[in-house]
Amino acid sequence: MTNICRTKPHSAGIVLSGGASTRMTYPKGMLHYYGRPLALHQMDLLRQAGCMPVYCVGGAAAKELSDVIDTSELIINDAWETGRFS
Repeated sequence: MTNICRTKPHSAGIVLSGGASTRMTYPKGMLHYYGRPLALHQMDLLRQAGCMPVYCVGGAAAKELSDVIDTSELIINDAWETGRFS
């Protein structure tokens, strides 16, 4: 794997998992991928690529995400319903 974030020592990684997943009817970040929530897998991939710190932004599924992601790595967007630029 190419260490894309290691070229800049202060590159942060962000997983966006704020939407309601209305078409799926289940939060995408909570889908199980090899037995773990997808958001955690994505965060691990960013760490492996050399990103630090790594955060997950949650909105509609913030409660579910807070059950599996350390609160120091979870940013809650209370205005998630207003769209991407909230």
